[in-house]
Amino acid sequence: MIYHRAFGLFEILVCVVIISIIGILGAKSLLYIYKKYEIEKTQYYKTISHKNALLQLKKILDSAYLESLYIKDDKIVFYEKIQERQYYKDSMLPCLINVFNPESIKLASNLSLEFLTLRSGFMPNCNVYNESLEVIFVGESFIFPNDFYSNKFRAKVISLTHKNLTSTMPPFLQNREKIKPYLYFIKDKTEILLQDSLKLVRNKEEYTILDKYDSFNIRRLDFGYVVELCVDEVCFSDVLHSEVL
Repeated sequence: MIYHRAFGLFEILVCVVIISIIGILGAKSLLYIYKKYEIEKTQYYKTISHKNALLQLKKILDSAYLESLYIKDDKIVFYEKIQERQYYKDSMLPCLINVFNPESIKLASNLSLEFLTLRSGFMPNCNVYNESLEVIFVGESFIFPNDFYSNKFRAKVISLTHKNLTSTMPPFLQNREKIKPYLYFIKDKTEILLQDSLKLVRNKEEYTILDKYDSFNIRRLDFGYVVELCVDEVCFSDVLHSEVL
């Protein structure tokens, strides 16, 4: 007679228990790995979102006259650069130059001056600004950034091309104060609100940059500013370089 050995009931139960234990441990491990992945993915997207917010803030401030940057209470105030641009061969040049020839200044009922040319023989086909622009002149007593927001050095643009400017008379010239050979074209001031959320206020309209954040700081250095954004106890920073006139 030939006997065939088969699994007994006890052995089958032991196998089932072992497989069940392995299944439970495996499921816990997979659940842990999945939860860790979800946390890391959420953190990654948050990091990208916060870095993008910082880059957006940097881009906004890169377009600002850093000399006009004014931090007060829960907001940052500044004027954005106004320079219409013209393509010339492989270069993009500004039509509105903020450096002028001081010998060209003529004072009568109004003030007129001529801008320095970018290149000999270069005549950009720039449009005349028809919008309501103002101009900030810089005198010897000019204090940055405070005098950007006073009327002492401010004038209204009457006519403007890439070659010359005519404006009303800025009050500081009544005291025969000397004028420095550069100016700033301005429109409405721009604000970044530092409240529960970071918001940009431009042309009387609000844009949310970031809903929640811990802090946003600007620190001045010799060569510009360091901007720092902190969210969820993680900080990101970047540098704004000042222009040399």
